[in-house]
Amino acid sequence: MNLKTTPNNNLSAAPDAVLTAREQEIFDKLLSGTTGKEIAQDLKISYDTVSYHRKKIYKKLGVKNILELFTKYKKGDRAIPVPMILEDETGVKSNIHLKILIPTVVFTVVFAVVWLLLQNEKGSFIPSIDPWYAISDSNSSSQISRRDEMINGKMESVFYLSGSLYERGSGSYAGSLGRLFGESLNAARTMKSISFKVMGDGNKYYLKFPTFETIEGDYYFNIFQTEKDRLTNININIPGDLSRYGWSGKDVAFIQNNIMFIQIQPVDPGDFKTKIWDIRFNK
Repeated sequence: MNLKTTPNNNLSAAPDAVLTAREQEIFDKLLSGTTGKEIAQDLKISYDTVSYHRKKIYKKLGVKNILELFTKYKKGDRAIPVPMILEDETGVKSNIHLKILIPTVVFTVVFAVVWLLLQNEKGSFIPSIDPWYAISDSNSSSQISRRDEMINGKMESVFYLSGSLYERGSGSYAGSLGRLFGESLNAARTMKSISFKVMGDGNKYYLKFPTFETIEGDYYFNIFQTEKDRLTNININIPGDLSRYGWSGKDVAFIQNNIMFIQIQPVDPGDFKTKIWDIRFNK
């Protein structure tokens, strides 16, 4: 229907502007100086419903706020009640905030999802390997400790390994065994490589991955070389860089999905001392 005027002729009709019956009712009350809260009480509807209709009225009539509405359609010199102006400003500000907030939230969520997907595809997982156990035979010794240490301006959780290996090739062993569980275990079973930093002593070390199949004595391993008092970056592809050793007589396959622990042990007899940090399971 066409916009109506009130009997006192204080309202100016808007040509071709079509309002619904409810919008016309609210329009008339707005021009009479009735606030949104008062309109809600009079019509027994919620204040949010009034605000919704008011925005639709503004859009249909080509005005931005209550001031423009009064200027365009109100005759006479009656001032706009301050509560109406405050209500209108609050509504506009809320609308602006929503226009800013909603795209920001959407962008943040999309960015987080993409980042997680990229991390899963190309990222790395810093495992929680805890506890580390010192392991050795009766003739050898092994000690381990962990502490936070500032390295190149960054606080790192450093794993120290030291001890003495009695004799190679006679069943002697010394070193450490790291417990994997939860996310760390899942990451180890799906990683494509493992990397870490070593400040070494010049010795060679085994990196072993015991699995359900290799628990009887067979194991898959990589031997990495350290340089005395120099930083070495180690990266071992899984399973491409692993070799098999065993004495069970069985042809035991390496099944990565059955990894249980991680072991680091010296290869040659004698004293050993090294520190390791920034261990990562890479996708």
